[in-house]
Amino acid sequence: MAGGKRLAEASGPQLETPLVTLQTLLTQSAEKYPDNVALICRHQAADHLYQKSTRSGDEKDCLRWTYSQIHHVATTLAAKLYSLGVRREMRVVAFLRNGAQWLVGFWAAALLGCPFVTINASFADKPDDAQHMLGVAEGSVIMVEDAKMAGDVEKAAGPNLMDSMVVKYVCDTDGADQDPPSGWRSLSCDMDPAQEEIAMPPAEETRTKDDDLVLVIFTSGTTSRPKGVMQTNRSLVSGVQTGVPSLGLDTSSKSCDPLPLFHIFGILYFGHFWASGGSVCIPSAAFEPAATLQAIQDEKLTHLPGPPSLLNALVNHPSCKTTDTTSLKMIAMAAAVVMPEAIKAVGEALSCKNIACPFGMSEGTPITYHPYRNLPIEYSETDGITTGPCTAGARVRICAPDSRDLLQRGELGELHIGGPMIVPGYLGRDSDELYVDDGSQWMITGDQAKMDDKGEVYIMGRYKDLIIRAGENISPSSIEAVLDSMPGITSQVVGVADEVAGEVPAAVLKVDKGAEVDEDAMHELLSEKLGTTFVPAHVVKVQDLGMEDFPRTESGKYQKFELKEPVADFVHSSDTTKPVTEDEESSGKSGDNIDQLHQIWAKLLGMPQDKLSIDDPIQDLADSITVMRAASKIKRELEQDIGPHDIFDHPTIKAQSELLQSRKKPSSGKSKAPADKPRDGSPGVADISHMLGSEEKMAVLQSAFSSIAEPLGLTWDEDVQEVLPVWDWGAIMLRGPRAQSWNHRHAFATTQASTEQLKAALEKALSHQDMLRTLAITSADSTPSHVIIRSSPRWYKHVIREVNAVETAEKLKQLVLNDPELDFACAPGPLFRAVIAPIKDSGTSGLVYQAHHSCFDGLSIPNLVEDLTAYLNSDGKEADITPRSSYKGWADNTYLHRQSAQAQQTCDFHMQRLKGLSKLEDSLWPKRRVSGWFKGNFADVAKDHPDRKALDGDDSIGVDGVKSQVSLHGVQKLKQEHGFSAPAILKTSLALLNAHYTSTKNAIFTNYEAGRDWAFQEQWIADLLPNAMDVNGPTLEAVLNNITIDKSETCLAMIQRVQTEQSLLTRNAHAPLSSLQQQLGDDGTNLLDTMQRQIFNWLPGLKSTMSEPDDSPLKRTQMQSRSDVGILWNCGMIEDTFHVTASYDDAQLRKTEVEEAVERWCRISEWVSKEENWERAVGDCPDL
Repeated sequence: MAGGKRLAEASGPQLETPLVTLQTLLTQSAEKYPDNVALICRHQAADHLYQKSTRSGDEKDCLRWTYSQIHHVATTLAAKLYSLGVRREMRVVAFLRNGAQWLVGFWAAALLGCPFVTINASFADKPDDAQHMLGVAEGSVIMVEDAKMAGDVEKAAGPNLMDSMVVKYVCDTDGADQDPPSGWRSLSCDMDPAQEEIAMPPAEETRTKDDDLVLVIFTSGTTSRPKGVMQTNRSLVSGVQTGVPSLGLDTSSKSCDPLPLFHIFGILYFGHFWASGGSVCIPSAAFEPAATLQAIQDEKLTHLPGPPSLLNALVNHPSCKTTDTTSLKMIAMAAAVVMPEAIKAVGEALSCKNIACPFGMSEGTPITYHPYRNLPIEYSETDGITTGPCTAGARVRICAPDSRDLLQRGELGELHIGGPMIVPGYLGRDSDELYVDDGSQWMITGDQAKMDDKGEVYIMGRYKDLIIRAGENISPSSIEAVLDSMPGITSQVVGVADEVAGEVPAAVLKVDKGAEVDEDAMHELLSEKLGTTFVPAHVVKVQDLGMEDFPRTESGKYQKFELKEPVADFVHSSDTTKPVTEDEESSGKSGDNIDQLHQIWAKLLGMPQDKLSIDDPIQDLADSITVMRAASKIKRELEQDIGPHDIFDHPTIKAQSELLQSRKKPSSGKSKAPADKPRDGSPGVADISHMLGSEEKMAVLQSAFSSIAEPLGLTWDEDVQEVLPVWDWGAIMLRGPRAQSWNHRHAFATTQASTEQLKAALEKALSHQDMLRTLAITSADSTPSHVIIRSSPRWYKHVIREVNAVETAEKLKQLVLNDPELDFACAPGPLFRAVIAPIKDSGTSGLVYQAHHSCFDGLSIPNLVEDLTAYLNSDGKEADITPRSSYKGWADNTYLHRQSAQAQQTCDFHMQRLKGLSKLEDSLWPKRRVSGWFKGNFADVAKDHPDRKALDGDDSIGVDGVKSQVSLHGVQKLKQEHGFSAPAILKTSLALLNAHYTSTKNAIFTNYEAGRDWAFQEQWIADLLPNAMDVNGPTLEAVLNNITIDKSETCLAMIQRVQTEQSLLTRNAHAPLSSLQQQLGDDGTNLLDTMQRQIFNWLPGLKSTMSEPDDSPLKRTQMQSRSDVGILWNCGMIEDTFHVTASYDDAQLRKTEVEEAVERWCRISEWVSKEENWERAVGDCPDL
């Protein structure tokens, strides 16, 4: 192993508990804990199946069975089945919802030595699925929920499959409105104590062996048909036994199990608790948040398993805040990649400080396990949240994809899992995913993962194209098979991100000429064949993506992955309801929002709006995940709160509209999250994410800090508040070679304040701006750090300097301008500095500050002005300061996920676009005249760049730039008629300007992205986090455009292409630049130089940046950007007028050249936006 690195392979401790069969495990529990409560079903009657449920105190009157009771009922059923001809190894098939009937059937099957086959009850009336799964199961006994389901199964399965059944049971006949078909028995009748008692068969006739089949679970794979996972005594009981010590269970443990019992997660939790003599509570027949929360409170439940969507539903339910969940000792959040803040949000809402993110699959679980026992989370020794080390008996390997070649620890690869809990295979089929090696059964999971030096495993994403909707696997090919059965349609189905479900299916259709798409018929067919879960949330024609056919390989095979980004972009751009117009607002027609609700529900259900009645009960059409998605979408688009419980209580669209009308609509959108309070004491190694738990790194950091802090009179213990990792673009800016590299200089005159008042107000304002109180620690080979210094007089004496008076406010523009001691902010800091001076003619004061761009961006620096304004207006009193979200969460998240699968996907996107960049030197503009790109003063780099001279000498104005404006009346019409955004239109014209100067077919320039989202996170996780728009610090990113120029393309077509590309650039803006540069190889050598040559910066709030309100105590007199760039286009629209300021490097460009470029860009923009030119070829533009 090169460099002493260890291979990515690990094993858990040996299983201490001797392996037994499932039959023995259950029998021993009944014998060892006869009077302990084994099962609580809060939705079932206390006398269900003739058993007497005892309760103590004020416990709810419902089914409560002890171990002896459930063993008695199961034994009774097993004996009855034996008397009816059922023998060992005959399979018992169950279409059952959560409840005692499922557990009785499972236990009875184990006692008889019969494999128990559990199938989602919703498939009972789906012919294709029912026939497939019953055919695979080859059952001899079938158990269904009620008489209606019995009829559905008979009809769906057909006579051949049903004739093979020795026994057919209906489990619930109480209050049934129809009789079961002929030949079906009633479970309750056969459990009647009045029936003659039947003895169990001899033990030798039911005894099973370690490798005998005991349970079958159907799981969707990469094929169109669900696979029957074969759980044996060895695999299932090993999983049960290894979970008991991991969970720390004993007889006092009580689990809340709202999980479906056709899924291994729910089944295994029963096994863990029954093996330890604990209790399991089923709150309801299907998941209901209110019932689950009530059960936790009433029953004092200690453990709660669930996928993120389930836990999210609990946290967001209105009763959560008033429910006592303090009894919870452990939450297992599985089935998704999560981040610390999401764990913290769930833990705090449910009052639980012990949360785990274990990993397992239907084919083997649990494999890894690691609880985060103390919130707030302490980050582990690598990025992301660990699923833990191997559990007892489990083994893990990280291999190169599609191979068994072991990788080294820390490398990304494909996860292989092994151990006794891994199943031997699938019913009736072979699998390349399963293999035997080194004495263990192994499975290739298809998941991307990495292993740290401690052997802990991090799941980074997945290689498979399965769609995981709220933890449930959906096979795209099964949907495609149904869609392709419709005349004239060929389909491909991909997953797109969804804020509630994680992912939902989207169908891309290729429709033959002459064929028509009947979406109503499509919805009905998919619902009939597969169920509503499989109905695509979005339907897109391939032509809508700008394609004539699906992407294919040379051999003709579809390349589904090539569709994901275009589909996601199309969905993102079109997924809104029709807005309420101003006329409707003023006339009161928007008072009932029924049309918008109607649109939302029709889109989510995949139904034409005219086919969905506003009086239809939604529960008949939507499952719980769709309901949660609707609640989120209504909240976002209508800005009104409605929860899933409200939708269930108001089941029609009409009723929901009336409910929302009765509630007052908020005046604005998301509220701002409160700012985090400063920590007590200095941060430790666990508080600094990029230390990765390393004391050695911590010592290096503190030593570096001391070297820059001691001259300032600062110490770690007294002055350091936080230490944050610097994101990639911020790190590039921090390493600028000039004192003024990436500096902004802003000047303000006050209308009334003296210098003393201004200084006092500035110090108070800065106390709320953590990122403007920073030092920087940089090194060539490690992540740079922002060190936030506590607000104190000793800090401000280095930050704020009072200087001699200026004659007028206008003179502030020259105050300490280019002063080598006062007019800069750079590493190591302070990264924000200010000078204050009296203004003689007004008797007031002025402020000039310099700020390094790594500690602010265009959305965070206004917070300083806002707070300073508030304090200047407060007459020396405390001001009402808007709370904002701490920057730490955003910085830590971006760093900890920069090596995730999601981050790599962003790199892959840019690598595809920038391939061959090194060969496009002729397409770069402006042309290089001297070395380096420095806008503003560059006297301090003269030694390194002796050839640099300002081309206009003393008349140079590059840092202030050339300004212009032009009326573009066509922009508004392009927005209204074609949905084009203003920046897409202006980027199109800028690409044509570049083509004019380079005479090539590629326009290459950078644009800034606000980056106001949670990098590399699913939307449901982001929803648990503070609004990223309120994060008080820099999230700015830079992305490189490579726009091809086709002179025959129409203006409309080119704008559409640029806009589509822009949405993808925004989505992939957080790609880690250092990783991208490395992966690009030769094409990345000059990436940063190319990115700094020309930058397009769209300013959506341009009007507010140009001037302050009339009553403001501050008046801006100057704003300079001193970025290390060749030319920077700061631009935006105010109504119909396009404003642009082109600031530039005086050593690369002359004023006359920039003036000509600005005016040419304005003319091109005017030509492109005119309606008469929309359908003309861009090559017709006279300025091209």
